[in-house]
Amino acid sequence: MTKKMDPKQNKEVQVKKQKQTKKHDWSYYAIIICLVLILIPSLWLGFTIVKASIESGKPLTGQRFANDHDPEITSDLQKKVAETLEEISEFESVSVSLKTATLRIQLKMKPDTSKEDASALIESAYDRVVEVLPVAEYFKTEGSKKRYDLEINLFNFTDVTDDNRGDFIYYQLVKNGNMEDKHIQLVSESKDSELVERLKTEQAEAKEKKANENGEPSKEEKKEE
Repeated sequence: MTKKMDPKQNKEVQVKKQKQTKKHDWSYYAIIICLVLILIPSLWLGFTIVKASIESGKPLTGQRFANDHDPEITSDLQKKVAETLEEISEFESVSVSLKTATLRIQLKMKPDTSKEDASALIESAYDRVVEVLPVAEYFKTEGSKKRYDLEINLFNFTDVTDDNRGDFIYYQLVKNGNMEDKHIQLVSESKDSELVERLKTEQAEAKEKKANENGEPSKEEKKEE
């Protein structure tokens, strides 16, 4: 038999239930608001991570360097420079390379070339280069736009000894973006041994590279044989 509850007690129970319901409703909405506040930045962070992941394979370039070295000295242009220099019969070998935004050219002339003829040759070589790569477009800085540097090394031989040092001729031409005009120096008269050694090393590397391109064995492979 069910016990009947006093009307007064029944009213108190109903009031308590209403209070609990109201308290529950307030907590529920408070939690929702908190979740929304947390979810918004989380979604933004997640979107940023996903976007960065998608673009991870792309180079990051800022506007500051967007126009540097533009137009570019491509492999085809380097080859064209080499071909036009090889047309000068006084050059026994020609090497053109691009390293750290510097177009470096190595020119070996005939051993018996005079200093006067060598001076004229390096001027002629420069003229040939800038016909292919105009100074204003490739070797002259404009405002914040960086350009390439140009270095031409002209020499008659690299095996410099005390006996043949007097016959050694080594001219170097330099032109960078901040220079109004090119600068030519007869390096062999400065007796700078470091420059001579660097020239020998670069010439050896150029020979090795050309030999590899022609399918010839390298020095290391010859030693192993």
